[in-house]
Amino acid sequence: MPSEKYLYILGSVAGILILIINLVLVSMIYVKVQQRQQSQDLPNNDLFPLDCPILILGAGFGGSNVAYRLAPKYKNDLCIIERENYVGGKLHDVNFKGETVQAFETSIVPLSAIRFYKSQPVLVQLANELNITSSSYAFRSSLIKSRGNVYSQYNHMCNSSYKNLNCTDDANGVNSADQLWLAMLNQYRTFPDSLSHFADLAAFARSLIGDEATEYLRDTFLFQGDFENTHPKAYMEFFNQEWNLHGESLFPHGGMSQFPIRMILNATTQFNVRLYPNEEVSSIGDYIVNDNHGFLFSVETTRYKIRAKQIVCAIDPVNLKNIRGSVAQAIKATLHFQAILPVKIVTIQNYWPSRWWEVTKLVLPLGSVDRAWTRQNCINSVVLSVQRPADRDRNLTRSVLADGSCVSVWEEYIRRTSCDDLIEEIRRGLQAIFLDVNIPRPTKTFYKVWLGGWHFQQPHSTFTNQDIATWALHPLSRFNRDALTMVGEAYYLNRAAWIDAAAKSALRALTSQFKMNFPCFDHDDAEGRFCATA
Repeated sequence: MPSEKYLYILGSVAGILILIINLVLVSMIYVKVQQRQQSQDLPNNDLFPLDCPILILGAGFGGSNVAYRLAPKYKNDLCIIERENYVGGKLHDVNFKGETVQAFETSIVPLSAIRFYKSQPVLVQLANELNITSSSYAFRSSLIKSRGNVYSQYNHMCNSSYKNLNCTDDANGVNSADQLWLAMLNQYRTFPDSLSHFADLAAFARSLIGDEATEYLRDTFLFQGDFENTHPKAYMEFFNQEWNLHGESLFPHGGMSQFPIRMILNATTQFNVRLYPNEEVSSIGDYIVNDNHGFLFSVETTRYKIRAKQIVCAIDPVNLKNIRGSVAQAIKATLHFQAILPVKIVTIQNYWPSRWWEVTKLVLPLGSVDRAWTRQNCINSVVLSVQRPADRDRNLTRSVLADGSCVSVWEEYIRRTSCDDLIEEIRRGLQAIFLDVNIPRPTKTFYKVWLGGWHFQQPHSTFTNQDIATWALHPLSRFNRDALTMVGEAYYLNRAAWIDAAAKSALRALTSQFKMNFPCFDHDDAEGRFCATA
C-alpha cells in the first residue's frame, strides 16, 4: 500500500453549498414522512389492508437502491417495508448521542461499514449521483500481535516466530503471506473441484501449504471466521476477485448510511413512494382468490395485510428464517438458500480523550499506524480513526471488529448491566498490542452485534457463488421471472462483505425483473468489467 496519505474530496464546492442549503429542508421532510406513515389509525384487532403493486421488503442498501431506481416509473404504486425505525440495514451510523444519523449529518459513529474503494465504479458512480462527498485515504502501516510479539512487517514476523517457512519476498516482490495466498489461488484456478473435498478453508490450507504455514497465514489475516466452516471452493471463488481489489479507500462524509438515506429521501419526497418503517414482516404467502386483479402475493407485517403483484425481497437469510407463509417457506426450502452461511460479527467503537495510538513507537514515523489485529485476544482487529482523514481530530476508533468464537465473549460483556467490564476488556486487549503506550479509559462506547454481518457458503454446499446469484433472480420457478427476486449482499457472494455486493445485486434484479438497462462498468478491480445482466 502507498506510504503517503492522500486527500481527495469528491464533488465541487458548489455541490457542497447546495447540500448545506438543502440540509434542513430535506431532513425535515424525511422525518415528516416517517411520522406520517407511523401515525395511521389501525383497527385494534385486525391488520390494516394495503395494496402495493410493487413491494420492496427491506430498506437496507439493496432495497433502497431498487426503490431509488424504480421510483420515477412506479411512484405511489411502490411501497417499502422496513422493520427498523431507520433505513440502511447494516449501514447504520449514529451520532454522539446514539441517535440514528439523518441526511447530510456529518459527525457520525459507524456501527458497520465505513468505506468503499475508488476502484469500485458502481459505488463511485452512485456516490456522484447522490452528491455524496468523501475523503480518500490509503492505509499505511499495521501492527500484528502473534505468538507473544508485535510486528509491523510480514517477513519479520515470519522469520521470528515461524520455523521452516520461506520468509522472504519472491522475485516479484511479493511478501511471504501473499505468496501463500497465491499458492492457494493457483490451486483453485487450476483444479477448482479438488477444493470440494475439504471441510473448510482451514483444512484446504493445511493440506496444501502445511500446518505451520496455515497458522502464519491466519495470524496475518484480519478475520478468523473466513477459515472456519466456510466452503473452500466457494470462498476461493470470492477471494479470486477480492485479490484484485486494492488502492485508496473512500470514506463518505456522514458515513456509508448516506447512500440508503439519500436514495429513500429521493424516492419518497420526489416521487411519493410509500415508506413504512417499524413494520416487521411476519408472513409472505400466496394471494389466492378467484379474481386476483394481478395480485400474486399476500404479505403480513406488524400492522398491515398487503397485496402485491411483484416483490423484491431484500431481507437477509437470518431474518427471513423467522418469516412464515407459503412463499417464504418455499424460498427457505431451496438448496440455494440453505447453502448461504451468515457470519456473525460484533463491532465496538470508542471515543478517546487523546489519540494515544499516534505516540506508539512500534511503527515509525509516529502516527502512521492505521490498523492492528491479533488472534491472541478477542480484540481481533482495530481500525484507528475510522473516518480518516477528515475526522481524525474526533479521536474515534473501531476498537473491536470480531467474528468467530470471540463474538460470544463480547456478547457476554454487552449483556451485563454495567459497561465497566466491557471497557476494561477493551483496554486490556489494546494494551496487549500497543505495548509502549498507556491505554486511557474511553469517553464513549458504542457497540453492535450483527447476526449476518456478511455471508459465505456452508461447507456442505454444491453450488458456486455464481449459482447463488443466478438463483436469486428467479428463486421460485412457479412464478414468472418478473414476480420475485432476492436482493442483497447475501445473494451476490462473489463480492461478499462489501456494499458493492448489494449494489450489484440490486442492478441485476432491476435488469432481470423490471427490464431496466444499465451501462457496463469498466475498471472494476474485482470483476474487471461489471454488466448488470442475468
